[in-house]
Amino acid sequence: MDTTTTLVFVAVVGARFLLPLAIPFYPLPAIVACLVLDGVD
Repeated sequence: MDTTTTLVFVAVVGARFLLPLAIPFYPLPAIVACLVLDGVD
C-alpha cells in the first residue's frame, strides 16, 4: 500500500474507534458524525 492509502485507512479506523467515545459528552454531534462516517465508509 502507498502512503496515502495507509493514512486514509488509519484515519477511518481511528475515527471509528474514537467517535463513539464522544457520545457521552456531545451526544447529538457525535451520533451524527458516527452516522456520516458509517455512510462514507
